[in-house]
Amino acid sequence: MQTTIHLNRGMDVDSSVVFYVGVSIYSEYDAYIKAHLDEIKQMFEKEGYKFIYMPEFANSVLTTERLMYYYPFISRFEATILNTAGCDYLLRFVAEEDRVKVKPAFMRIDKDDDTKARLWCLEPLKNKTFEEQVDNYLHPSQSAKSDSRGRLYCSTPLICIDDLEYNDIKDTDPKSYADEHFDDESNRLITEIRERISRLHQNGVNDAILRNILFTERKLSRLVVTKDYRILLPDYNDLEIYLKPLPKAVFFLFLRHPEGIPFKYLSDYHDELLYIYGLLSNRIMFDTMVKSVQTVCDPTSNSINENCARIKEAFLQHFDEYLAQYYYVTGCRGCNKKITLPRELVNWECRI
Repeated sequence: MQTTIHLNRGMDVDSSVVFYVGVSIYSEYDAYIKAHLDEIKQMFEKEGYKFIYMPEFANSVLTTERLMYYYPFISRFEATILNTAGCDYLLRFVAEEDRVKVKPAFMRIDKDDDTKARLWCLEPLKNKTFEEQVDNYLHPSQSAKSDSRGRLYCSTPLICIDDLEYNDIKDTDPKSYADEHFDDESNRLITEIRERISRLHQNGVNDAILRNILFTERKLSRLVVTKDYRILLPDYNDLEIYLKPLPKAVFFLFLRHPEGIPFKYLSDYHDELLYIYGLLSNRIMFDTMVKSVQTVCDPTSNSINENCARIKEAFLQHFDEYLAQYYYVTGCRGCNKKITLPRELVNWECRI
């Protein structure tokens, strides 16, 4: 009743997630699941599993807004198509030679090899009720059950904010203040951002599902700085990123330096930042501009962190951190801070 199949790519999804996989939405199983979905979910939840029925998941979770947040490179039309995904959707990830094995079944990703999945094929309902089959699936022998349960996974690449080498080291140099508190300001702002975009998420939905069952890869967009200093992402539906002049000047400064900039030596970039800020700002009072730039370049001040947090906020408002992390300033404590977007994707239409 249980068999192993191969996938044509890894799916880093928590192995406690159980998918129903069918070959048609008109089968007796689909009709039963639709009519008793809440009860079926509860049966799985009592045993620590999450049951996913793709047509319902697509309709309730894969909204156009949520899809375009996780996948900013797709069109609204493509998002609408995904919003109607059927119970046979996951077949596209099954290796061609194993697709013949797939019949109405429960499927989980193997906890030790995410290029494999375990199928538990269903029997005709005339032979055994659906509840009986769920019960048999959830209550195998204790040894088999313990062997098949998996650890939690997270598909989001972790951004190195606190390098372990520096984790317990407190630099007493006053010039290290901004570097020491780099992620403090960012975390405060990101908490605010997450509250604002919480409507994109659903309690109990593992983000890894969204990140793994839709596209084999997600691409970075080109970044264009226009002649009038606008920031455009043409491959993300011509998205424009809005920043006020000072954080935009900081963004352009780091974009000009792919090697990165250590916060301790920000004062070395004072004149360059002032020049960029002057191009972007409509301020007539030069002294005020100079004072703002001096504060940003002061490593004992928190100003650089506030501006980097604003940059991060501007991107995370539009798309997921998995992609956004390439566009804002990141870096481990004690290391150069940089924007990691490959510079071949950056097109300067202006002179800065």
